[in-house]
Amino acid sequence: MSFNVEQFLKYFNFRRIKRRGENYMASCPDFSGKHSRGDIRPSFGIRANPPYLANCFTCGLRLNIEYLTAMLLSEKLERPVNPYEAWKWLEDKGWVVTLTAEDLRERLHSTGGDSLDVLNDNILLDFTNGVHKSILKRGITQQSAKEWELRYDPKTRRTIIPVRNFMGLLVGILSRAVDEDEYIRHGVGIPQPDGGVIYGFKKGLVLYGEHKVSDKNTVLLMESPLDVVYCWSHNIQADMDILALMGTMVSTIQIEKLLDYQQVILAMDNDKAGQEGIEQIQRSIGGKVDLRVFDNFGKKDIGKLNPEDLSKIKEYATSALSNRLQKIPKKFT
Repeated sequence: MSFNVEQFLKYFNFRRIKRRGENYMASCPDFSGKHSRGDIRPSFGIRANPPYLANCFTCGLRLNIEYLTAMLLSEKLERPVNPYEAWKWLEDKGWVVTLTAEDLRERLHSTGGDSLDVLNDNILLDFTNGVHKSILKRGITQQSAKEWELRYDPKTRRTIIPVRNFMGLLVGILSRAVDEDEYIRHGVGIPQPDGGVIYGFKKGLVLYGEHKVSDKNTVLLMESPLDVVYCWSHNIQADMDILALMGTMVSTIQIEKLLDYQQVILAMDNDKAGQEGIEQIQRSIGGKVDLRVFDNFGKKDIGKLNPEDLSKIKEYATSALSNRLQKIPKKFT
């Protein structure tokens, strides 16, 4: 059974559909809002033959058919749809072959099954709107805490840190204990007293803060999401994008995201793990981008800097910002 790409595009109301050789072209669905004037000259294409990969040559969107369908259905149904449900929906339409559960799991794994499930934003309503006083003591402003959706869970006494992908969809939660002596200080997901974890995710598939990237040549990369919010509180984002690894290890997917920049400034923690993280990134992207290391003026991490010292990070980006080199489109897919 062959997949009717034209029928698919018409069902989801794509505009400017046209067949061009092995591709169907149409205006991009623009999930990430990067087509400021609309995709008037269609740059979005889907291969007419397997594996039906969708790609936008302007904004860098790159998805296979089940992930594209999941995104489109999520908008149409106004609720999160995962790739598994999307494939079953395509099966029901008779647009793809019916796969056994085992074969479908294998397909999702081989074509991006290491994926981030989309969570319903309503889960954030389960946590207190506002932040614990320990967050404000870090120099984070109330305004920035609200903009980054920080919340508090009084049951586990943890700060709730929502994580969104480049399209702004909620894909996981980080949490941080408010006291040093809590049973787990940091957590991917929310650790429960009984040993379980809720809302966990694979942090190597996303960079914290990527939903707020703008058309910048330079990125400041740190370990901690709260350091991102701290920098945001003092307007560092005016000159560069601000992202966090959510740890020290960097994945291949995260490396690909960093390569979209002309300049990368590393502000990792001044400890053994931070140094190892710097060395790993240097091996991966050294020589491919303008890579610089900010030493936090000897402090353990960037969150320990005073706001006036924090502003000196901008000096590390002078060349890229002043030269105004041609901007590279982000490809956070």
